[in-house]
Amino acid sequence: ANPDLWHAWKGGEKPMDFAYLNAVIKSTEFPPYDPWFAGGYLNYYYFGQVMVGALIKLIGIVPAVAYNLVVPAWYALTALGAFSVTYNFVAYHQESRTRSGLAGQVAISPNKLGTPQTQDSSGDRESLTRSGLAGQVAISPDKLGTPQTQDSTGDRESRTRSGLAGQVAISPNKLGTPQTQDSTGDRESRTRSGPQNQARPLFFGFLGALFVAVLGNLGQLPNILVKLGEGMVQSFQSTIPGLAGLVRVTVGTFDLLFNGRVLPMRPDEWYWNASRAIPAGPYEAVITEFPFFTFLFADLHAHLIAMPLTFLSLAIALAVIFEAVGPGEGRWQGFTRRLGTLFLWALAIGAMRTTNTWDVPPHLIIVLGALVIAGVAQVQGVHTAGRWLRAIFSVAWQFALVFILSWSLLYRPFWDNYGSFYN
Repeated sequence: ANPDLWHAWKGGEKPMDFAYLNAVIKSTEFPPYDPWFAGGYLNYYYFGQVMVGALIKLIGIVPAVAYNLVVPAWYALTALGAFSVTYNFVAYHQESRTRSGLAGQVAISPNKLGTPQTQDSSGDRESLTRSGLAGQVAISPDKLGTPQTQDSTGDRESRTRSGLAGQVAISPNKLGTPQTQDSTGDRESRTRSGPQNQARPLFFGFLGALFVAVLGNLGQLPNILVKLGEGMVQSFQSTIPGLAGLVRVTVGTFDLLFNGRVLPMRPDEWYWNASRAIPAGPYEAVITEFPFFTFLFADLHAHLIAMPLTFLSLAIALAVIFEAVGPGEGRWQGFTRRLGTLFLWALAIGAMRTTNTWDVPPHLIIVLGALVIAGVAQVQGVHTAGRWLRAIFSVAWQFALVFILSWSLLYRPFWDNYGSFYN
């Protein structure tokens, strides 16, 4: 842990966290022994320490050193999770907009016999895209009347998956040879994997990581402004709201920059005050912690260890929704894929329950919400009672499976040997 953060009474609970971690690592059976009560067992949701301890034992680093490596490693996992969720959300949204603007707009120019153009409707385009047939072959006879094929089956699949399906205009040239003319959007989507098309998802991905892992609630800014103006030109008064404070802060800033003034802030005020941003009464505190404070303070608490698990759950929620609104798959292939996804989701939420139980209720709501969105997306276009009933049943059995696996079955050994002095 960062030694600069240790304080006589604001130094945190690192002795407790380190004792729990050692107990988990050294125990030969579970539940682990209680480091504070000889002969007792650990009365705590300790699975987070099991995950951390397994890595420590695997690498072979002594716990005193490993503790200081676990905190930045989990910070990196949290920032990476925020980046991944945001990046994939923006990238998929960008790709879906490209697909919806381009899919299925196949225009066939009149041939020498004056055959009229074919322009499929908006409904046809949606049907073609969902069935994987977008970008159908456009054929124009040459001088000898021989049909020429523009897209092979593999090309059609590639065009559909890369968002290039459709908008192929074919016209005969002077020799009667069909020519393919790509629109501007088509050419852009062809190169969407290039740097210029990755810029937007990357930008928002880094922005998501910045907001989650760095910025926090910005609660220190008011504290710094107050300290900058403290004791400066107290004689200056104004009836204009905020002007007196602005003048004091300005004078205090110049005094800090050019006269060597030191801000009148205790060492702990630089990081502690933002974690208690909501005013409270004497000997009371409303905790407003955020990830940057949690990792800077470096207490290896349950909510710190569970942070990467929450982003894993969010990533799976996005995957379920994207899978529902994307191109269809074979019935059994899609069913098998969904079972694997639900199993991973239950594994993540079950780990939350055994690591930091209070994360579970909101993420069960996320599970239900994602499944409902996916179910509605699959019903769109076919509004029949039978289709809606099948969608409701699908949401029900999937949510029940995740709940039963995460709440009980997957972590049955933990709960069978878990004891709490409170109920």
